[in-house]
Amino acid sequence: LGLGLRSMGMPRLSHDASQWNLRSHIATREYGSLAITNLVLGGSLFLDQSMAAMLGFGAVSVLNYGTRLVAVLLAVGPEALGITLLPRFSRMVAEGGHRQVRPVLKKYLSIAMFASTIITGALVCASELIVKVVLKHGAFSASDTLAVASVQRLSLLQLPFAVGVALLSRFIASAKLNRTLIPISTVSLFLNAGLNLLLMQRFSVAGIALSTTFAQAAMFILLLVAVSRILRSQETLTC
Repeated sequence: LGLGLRSMGMPRLSHDASQWNLRSHIATREYGSLAITNLVLGGSLFLDQSMAAMLGFGAVSVLNYGTRLVAVLLAVGPEALGITLLPRFSRMVAEGGHRQVRPVLKKYLSIAMFASTIITGALVCASELIVKVVLKHGAFSASDTLAVASVQRLSLLQLPFAVGVALLSRFIASAKLNRTLIPISTVSLFLNAGLNLLLMQRFSVAGIALSTTFAQAAMFILLLVAVSRILRSQETLTC
């Protein structure tokens, strides 16, 4: 990618500001904001693993097994949906159709979150069965199955919120306001850490999974407020 950009006359390591136009400045700013946001969100995984290690032997393994299904579903569902809708949001924003964005965003958000809630409910009910079929082999005991299923149930609850976060963050990206994501993701990380300390004392590894769900819900609410303000301000400017 670096060589491709260089062939277009956009050297990555140049200190000559004259070689940068407005678009490249915007691209660099938005990329930097996304990189920082992903770094902060990636810290949640490291944080959960580290705090699970404080719970004793086997806790990290239970957390890893219990969140494996969620990790796959997040990659297949919310991320794919967000990437699919990003070009449409970008086109509408570029054409100045902020008034058109609100109903479209509301429509997709409602449908996606409703569908993901139904799927989440079905997976939560079948959680223990899924663990038995997929994991209960050899040294994986009945107690291990119950522990992993408990973590998996609570981690699955974040799916509807993750879908909402994916859609709202893609709209923010299309509006070239990725810097908005940095404080929101930071708040989510600190909330996750605090809830980990509080809940893991009572619910052990399952408490870590539950805190992640709460942090995801908080991030969704903060993004919803941020997007509402962005749309309101843009509609005011249009008027």
